[in-house]
Amino acid sequence: MATGTVQCPNCGNAIAAGGKYCPECGHPLLLHRPQYHAQIKRSFSKVKVPIVNPSHASARKRIGNSKKGVFYIICIAAVVIFLGIIATIGFTNRKREPEEPTGAYKEYKDIMRQFDQIQRERELRQRESDRVLQKALEELREGTR
Repeated sequence: MATGTVQCPNCGNAIAAGGKYCPECGHPLLLHRPQYHAQIKRSFSKVKVPIVNPSHASARKRIGNSKKGVFYIICIAAVVIFLGIIATIGFTNRKREPEEPTGAYKEYKDIMRQFDQIQRERELRQRESDRVLQKALEELREGTR
């Protein structure tokens, strides 16, 4: 290897010093340099992670509260699903408006309406003629007495 070059840990290709990625395989080179390891260790040493003792009372409360939270979420989900089922049943059981007839069925319906109208007119004329005849019979009976 020439001076000012490093070797790619992934493919073994010689790379100019200061390169961030291998031009052959694209492997990142920053993680394999010792000076970056020292920076990473220093930055992580400043981070303080609290260690929680599970026997501690506040930890028990938090665990208990999280169980209650899950319970409440499950209950809310159940109520939402129940209401969705009720709404679906309500919408599917509604009576639908009859559709306007089309084609041959429409012609049939029109003919039946006309036939019903003619029947009603005949019945009205028959009633009227029956009244006239009834009235004439009553007049004849009164005249013969």
